[in-house]
Amino acid sequence: MKALQSAEFKSTSTTSHILADPIVPPLTTEDTGLFPSQAVSTYVAYVSPWIELGSMDPVIAAISRQVLNLEIAYAGFCGIQMVVIPGPCGTAISRGQIDLAQHARAVKEALLVGSRLLLVVQLAMWPDIGSFDPKRETLAGLAGAPTKSSLDEAAFNNDRDFLVNWEAWHLIRSVCNYSKRLSVCEFVVF
Repeated sequence: MKALQSAEFKSTSTTSHILADPIVPPLTTEDTGLFPSQAVSTYVAYVSPWIELGSMDPVIAAISRQVLNLEIAYAGFCGIQMVVIPGPCGTAISRGQIDLAQHARAVKEALLVGSRLLLVVQLAMWPDIGSFDPKRETLAGLAGAPTKSSLDEAAFNNDRDFLVNWEAWHLIRSVCNYSKRLSVCEFVVF
């Protein structure tokens, strides 16, 4: 990511064919300690928490979708039955429908990749500033790019809409055609 920024290259998603989007290599034994076994069917897997499916940066969004699909495919190969996906964060929800639609599209694609998996989207119950983990590392943060992960508490409290997370879940669910293999769980920070 830093090499792309230092060379001042742009993603092909926004400009003409200067440089192709990065391709994430397949998982290796160094990436995971999970392998197929009889006990694996009882596990609940979590995808990488740093992915940003609704990122406004097309390179970060593309890498996040690739990582999600790799992890979903590997979980299915190992025999896992349930995978938890991080839902859109508070800033993605507050920025609008474009980020949510992008997130929902990635979840729909993951349902196709993991054709036998139950996918659980992790969302906060209440759109409260304390519901989102400010310490959560994201792909943009790992790349050294400025992130919008920290919310302005005063602005957020002035425009508080208690149905915003329900509307986000409804959008994800409707894009995925109300799949029976899609569910929601509450996001809790300890």
